[in-house]
Amino acid sequence: MSEKHPCCRSHCCKKHGCKYSHDDCPVVLGEEVQESPCEECDTDRWEAGAADSQMVIERTEVLRILRDNDHLSRQVTELQMALTMKEEHLRAHRRVPLDGAQRAALDADLAETTDRVSKGYEALVKKMES
Repeated sequence: MSEKHPCCRSHCCKKHGCKYSHDDCPVVLGEEVQESPCEECDTDRWEAGAADSQMVIERTEVLRILRDNDHLSRQVTELQMALTMKEEHLRAHRRVPLDGAQRAALDADLAETTDRVSKGYEALVKKMES
């Protein structure tokens, strides 16, 4: 952060200029990234600053991405819970003597759940990458 004009980062804007009329404003010069939109900025957009001064972030897009990530996070949690429940179920049955058919049914059930969870993870990863 600029030692010379510490308040510029929180008040000035690369697009609309220095609010304190400094000729050497670090935000206007692109040396610092503005922390938020200035009073004159459009309420739906703001420039990200020096690192990528051409990037414009739509607030609605940011909110959509956050909402999607929250949804994907919940789906991952659900998949983890499904697998954990199946593993617990299998552990409980290992304490009881099982015949071959029962063991095969449990193994098949766990394999099906593991496969479903793996495919679910793969789908979520593809969704997050797009």
